[in-house]
Amino acid sequence: ADALSFFRHDTASPWTHSSSTLLAYRLISFTSTTPEELFRARIAHGAYEEALALATHFRLHTDAVYREMAAAALAAHSCDHRTLRLLSCVQHTSWVLARCLSTTCA
Repeated sequence: ADALSFFRHDTASPWTHSSSTLLAYRLISFTSTTPEELFRARIAHGAYEEALALATHFRLHTDAVYREMAAAALAAHSCDHRTLRLLSCVQHTSWVLARCLSTTCA
């Protein structure tokens, strides 16, 4: 898959009132990437919904997404129903067990 990288900056438009802004985009790079690389990049940037959509579209394994989401919730000591749902989506059961045993929730 091909990916475009853009840089956005806001500038005041000389043709309108000073309270208006003009959005300008510059092409920074044009790179070719695999679906797996894009998937990992979305996870690394915390774009979990996008990563799940990519996983669904390209039939990638979703465990990495759910692990990251659950790990973030557990790091924040959040042991609510949402965290339990995330843990139930992880198929790597030994990872789930290790996280549950090493985490104490308030």
